[in-house]
Amino acid sequence: MNAKFSGFSLIEMAFVLIIIGLVAGMTLPALKGMLDWQKATITTQNQEKILYALASYALQNKILPYAASPHSSRGIQDTEMKRRRGIIPYHDLGLPEAIAKDGYQRWFTYVVDDYYAVTPQLTAQIPSSIYPTPLRLCEKHTHLNSLNIKGLQTNVALVLISHGPQGRGAYPNPLSVPTQSSDEHQNATSENEIIDRPLSTNPNNPFSHKVLWITSKNLLALYGHAPCPSLVDVPQPSKNIFQPPQFPSQRDTLPKNTY
Repeated sequence: MNAKFSGFSLIEMAFVLIIIGLVAGMTLPALKGMLDWQKATITTQNQEKILYALASYALQNKILPYAASPHSSRGIQDTEMKRRRGIIPYHDLGLPEAIAKDGYQRWFTYVVDDYYAVTPQLTAQIPSSIYPTPLRLCEKHTHLNSLNIKGLQTNVALVLISHGPQGRGAYPNPLSVPTQSSDEHQNATSENEIIDRPLSTNPNNPFSHKVLWITSKNLLALYGHAPCPSLVDVPQPSKNIFQPPQFPSQRDTLPKNTY
């Protein structure tokens, strides 16, 4: 008695593999877009939480914290070196380590104008009682090492940088992943002038950094505190500080510097 076995023929198997390939080809890009959107959202949310924590710290201590060393995981500001550039001092801000990193699990770069990180000397002419907000954060200054955004006519209090999907310029070793444009290189090394421009995949001049900056006056207003006294004139930045990323299907209308 001969046994009969049923099964798929080679042609049927080929059709099945073709169908699987077509389905995978349609779903994988959508899945990648979803993951990219999620990482961009986490980056924006963490930047917002850091700004609120910095505003709270400034209101309590009347100064901003220095940056923490990128070679230490403690997240404590480096007051000994008066570090202007480093990672988020998340321990001093009362934040978990995860918030000090972007959606790609890399450290944010934190750059602070140390004019706002030094305790001011109050005088009889400027007593602290007339300033409901931190004194130095309400002052306009023009010292040589002031922190600024290239192309803007105002100095800023601090800058937060996410170095993008490839982490070009991110700590702990900023140049371990080589920057691919002069603007990215400047953001990976400068303590004074930071570049903020639209994202670009142009191979001749790419830019993958998500830069968030804020003036001292806006930092206080962000936390809902009363604005600085009217006698102090601090220009307002023209850009929208918070622009959460949109779903990947709306790529044509993605806000500036969102990935």
